[in-house]
Amino acid sequence: MTNKDCECNHNDDTNNEHCNGEGKHDGCGCGCGHDHDHDHDHEAVVTFENEDGTTEDHPIIDEFEYNDNTYLLILNDDQSVTPLRVVGEEGNLDFLEEDEFNEVSKAYSTLEEDDLEISEE
Repeated sequence: MTNKDCECNHNDDTNNEHCNGEGKHDGCGCGCGHDHDHDHDHEAVVTFENEDGTTEDHPIIDEFEYNDNTYLLILNDDQSVTPLRVVGEEGNLDFLEEDEFNEVSKAYSTLEEDDLEISEE
């Protein structure tokens, strides 16, 4: 399905069922949770700026709620995963202290196990 009025750079063979014809996406599935204009040829990432001014992109692999907070899981270069807390309306990200890191990691593992059990039923 191709929408000729779309401004979001879909290829003709791309399934753009979320495109509303105005270059906007409603629940586009990119994992960002927002309706916005963008190109689907990328994944959602967090960009960190190092002290020397260089930047590093880390893919966001999941987002979840726990204890009235929203957390993002990002993939590190070594294939490990780091949870970050989303703070404020602007979506700033905070690194977690060790205790919170351990608690959130355990909670996420439990959520994943529950999701697997539900999907297997």
